[in-house]
Amino acid sequence: MKAILEAGLFASSHYVSLTGIMAEGLAPHADTLAAEVINLFNDHHFDADKAAQICDLILENHEG
Repeated sequence: MKAILEAGLFASSHYVSLTGIMAEGLAPHADTLAAEVINLFNDHHFDADKAAQICDLILENHEG
């Protein structure tokens, strides 16, 4: 997220787990997704060059 924002691009990490909100119990898959998934937005300001740039940033900064 830091590299994306520093490059002047926009993304969000608000993919949150609803564990305990929608129902009681554990949701390990949802918790994992919430920790690892970011939302990339596509609007009229986001073009093919920005898409390529954000892909490069994600690949450069991916831990795994």
